[in-house]
Amino acid sequence: MSKSLAERARRRLRRRVLEPLDARLLGPLRRRRNAHREFRPVFVTGAMGSGTTLLALSLGQRYEFGCVIAESAHQVARDSFLFHPGVDAFGSVRAYAESIRPREEWSVERGRADLLRMYRSHASGTSPFAVDKGPNTNLVRAGFLARCFPDGRFVVVFRDPAANVEGFRRKWATFAHDSLDEGVRFYAEIHERFLEESAAFPERTLWVEYEQLVSDYDVLLEALARRLGLRSAARARRLPRRANVPGQGIRNVLRGRIGVVPDANARARDRLGADELSRIRDALGSLHARMRERAMRA
Repeated sequence: MSKSLAERARRRLRRRVLEPLDARLLGPLRRRRNAHREFRPVFVTGAMGSGTTLLALSLGQRYEFGCVIAESAHQVARDSFLFHPGVDAFGSVRAYAESIRPREEWSVERGRADLLRMYRSHASGTSPFAVDKGPNTNLVRAGFLARCFPDGRFVVVFRDPAANVEGFRRKWATFAHDSLDEGVRFYAEIHERFLEESAAFPERTLWVEYEQLVSDYDVLLEALARRLGLRSAARARRLPRRANVPGQGIRNVLRGRIGVVPDANARARDRLGADELSRIRDALGSLHARMRERAMRA
């Protein structure tokens, strides 16, 4: 079996067997032990494929957290209105975009209770901080989440739109089967919504440019930790081995350490035609500049 196939097999085993088994057997025990604990979420968000997994797991590996939730919309209880099955359950990009939007009838009390139940089911550390990573969902639901947790913080990762939109179409079938324009529209919509809603809580929002994260990895993580008030972990979390195989989620993990991939953007742009690259940049260039301006203010 090739290294790539073996890695995919290990990921399927973790996702389909080990993680559900852990949730079924250990989740109730953790929930009872943590029954009255409160948490202060750090909502790590951005467009899918923007580097949210890299940032969330890097923070969770180096600093003290009660729990690290890799995909909160998938791990919250299935009877919660916050649960979401994922992109490829939908036949079009527009249908997916509509499905992740918050609803007027959503209850802040119920949303908070559902998220606390999830944090308590996963918490093994003593820190009151919880990493809640939710690409797309946490971005468009930010206003609702901010009301659920008035002391929560948002860390937004954004990436060169050309590389991000190319990734949408390469990694997720729903985007691959739809038009490039729909991917561009989706990128604009989710970021514009966050910009609008976060205007009510700018002091609770930190912006991280993916390209800076890659080039100044250690320095940027330390700066984020200081601003969030995090303490260094007594012992770094070990992560499952992951080969440097392009795809969804984290990659390039060796001996429990994350290796940063410096040329991912260039490879993504090379996969686009000149016309596609021009269309993406014309449509999203000014939005990208506004987000870069916010990151530089920090």
